[in-house]
Order: sequence, then structure tokens, then C-alpha cells
Amino acid sequence: MSVRRSNCRSTLRSATFVAAWLAMLALAAPTMAAAQTQPGGRERARAALTPEVFQQVDAMVATAAPLEPNVNHHRTFFGGSAATLATLAAWAMTEEKLLAEKGLDVHLVIQRSTMEYLEPAATEVEAECHAPNNEDWDRFIRTIRRRGKARIDLAVELRAKGAHVGSFQGSFLALPVKSIY
Repeated sequence: MSVRRSNCRSTLRSATFVAAWLAMLALAAPTMAAAQTQPGGRERARAALTPEVFQQVDAMVATAAPLEPNVNHHRTFFGGSAATLATLAAWAMTEEKLLAEKGLDVHLVIQRSTMEYLEPAATEVEAECHAPNNEDWDRFIRTIRRRGKARIDLAVELRAKGAHVGSFQGSFLALPVKSIY
């Protein structure tokens, strides 16, 4: 599936969402690895993930990251960067939908995730997360309103040059703001 790229700032609807997205990137950046050969052949982290949100609509968020700052010692896309990119797509999808709900004061955090790597990617990787079905989303929102917190499961598909290279499954929790701070 080909996805048209658009300017991230023009497609994101909320300044709060943009601030939260950038905060997540700032936290993730020091842990993203790219190969930098050191004396003795050792490699160490030196660059950030450098993702971009290139499509965001009500039912889907797509993110992408280039190979170069995310390359591993095999000269393919680093698995940790792929997992982070997938997590970002799922988190962004849910966060944006939560911002559209009125009267909710929650923070979204990841509880658990699994990643399946199907084949190596030697190019830019794209992660695409579709919104949960209406029944699951409505149950999630009802539970937040009733209990102050809730969990939702999301799936993300990773592609490189159109080929399916990985799958992500994650459980995200919406928690009351006061329980986080």
C-alpha cells in the first residue's frame, strides 16, 4: 500500500499532541542506535531515530524513519529502532484519538509489546497503525469514564519498499494524570 507523504505539522490537529510527540522522541533519542565504528571494530550508539509522521487521519497513523541513523552491524535497519517506530505509530494513533474525546484527563503509556521481525530491511522503514474498531474504542472510552483508566491493544505493520518486514502488538494504558505525577 502506498501512502502519500504530507507535512507533519499541517496534519496533526493539536499543539498538545505535537508537544507530547516531541517529548516522546526526546526520551527515545538517546537509546536509538546507529553504527559508528570505534577502534577495535566496536560499534556504539551515535544518532537518533529521526522519525517523521507522514500521514495522520482519523483511522490511521503512518510513521517512517530512514536507514542511515538506524543501521545495525549488518547494514540493515536496527531492530530496536523498528520497535520504537512501531510503538510511536501506535501511541500517536491512540493519543490523537484520546485528544478528540472531551473531558478525559489521562496519560497514555505502553504496558507491554511484542515485535516479530519477518525479514531484514535495508532501506527506510514505515510503520502503519490503524485505529481499533469502533466497538473496542467505545469500550476503551467507557472504561476510562467509569474507572478512570483502561487498556487497549493495537497492531502495527512495518514495511520497507512495500514489503511486509515486521509486526508489532502493543497494549497501551490510559491512566489518570494524578497517578503518573
